[in-house]
Amino acid sequence: MKQLMLVVISMSVLGFTASCGQTVTPTGNEQAQAGSQSTPPANESPVQESTDGGSNEKAENKSETSETKEDPSAKASNSSPQAVKPGTTPRFEDYPAKEIFTGKTAPLKLNEDTRMFRTRLSQAAKGPPNFAGRYILVTWGCGTDCLMGGVIDAKTGDTTMIPFSICCQDIDAQEDMEKVDVRKDSRLAIFNGLLNEEESEVKTHYYLFENGKFTPLSMN
Repeated sequence: MKQLMLVVISMSVLGFTASCGQTVTPTGNEQAQAGSQSTPPANESPVQESTDGGSNEKAENKSETSETKEDPSAKASNSSPQAVKPGTTPRFEDYPAKEIFTGKTAPLKLNEDTRMFRTRLSQAAKGPPNFAGRYILVTWGCGTDCLMGGVIDAKTGDTTMIPFSICCQDIDAQEDMEKVDVRKDSRLAIFNGLLNEEESEVKTHYYLFENGKFTPLSMN
């Protein structure tokens, strides 16, 4: 009887030990289910932090900068003329016309300053440009040895007045020296005499014609 009880106890101990050391192996269904949860589907990319955002922003900013960047040549053409160096005389070739207009002169656009000179400007508009590539400069008498005048934009029809009268040419001046000297291919205009009769002596005045306005460069 004692031997039988020892055998039973020994078998129980061995069975308990075997159950504790057994490795649990998942079934095939459990393995497939676990794999589907840990691996993303083939049509779905893994989520990761993008590192391209900064480069895209830089590219966009660079694009905007290039679109808004001013053209240096355009900026130079719109800037104020540089002062002429002392001792130098402006030359026609130093201020070339930006374009040479060869089309038909546009209908005149008169303003309150030019309206009273309609006849003279209309007559001048029949001729070709003679100043700064696309302009028609015309003068007429305003008294003894005095001139005044206006400018017509042949391309647009806009009109403007020369902002002063020119008179009293120096008696010692060359016979071929004109009170108003201009060239078709240059924006430089030279006025010889007193401007508005307000000066104490006769001088030669050099003006640049830009955007419909005369800007003084120098005088001598």
